[in-house]
Amino acid sequence: GGLENPTAVKREQPGGDEIAGSVDRRAADNSERRYYYCTDCKLGGHGQRFCLYLLKRPNWRVYPSEKWFEDQQGQLSFCPLGQVRVDFTDETYFSRISMDIKGRIWIEDKRLLYEFVPDLMPLTFVIQDQRWRGPIPLDE
Repeated sequence: GGLENPTAVKREQPGGDEIAGSVDRRAADNSERRYYYCTDCKLGGHGQRFCLYLLKRPNWRVYPSEKWFEDQQGQLSFCPLGQVRVDFTDETYFSRISMDIKGRIWIEDKRLLYEFVPDLMPLTFVIQDQRWRGPIPLDE
């Protein structure tokens, strides 16, 4: 489906935070809700992938993002349009649901993945602090 009109679905949540798509002020996870919203705030990592998986569900919709701020190095940060909270986004400040996969460093850092399942990985050589770590390759 296309984008829902974000200004038509914003509702205020207790404490002043808004949740996109909430039915009433009582709860963001109200069972009467028709749609849930996710936003890709472009942080990298697995957030975008999780959004893509959620969007395969019929009751999930894309909520657009906008520039939130720019740091001194020119790095842009994004947030959901209107700085509202959404059901899921990779910018946890704006997300009703946060993601954390315990032990994910073992998957994201390929050196650690080799240590975890060396029999499944191609032969891997690591240099750390200008020294070989683990097996040293043979000169050919």
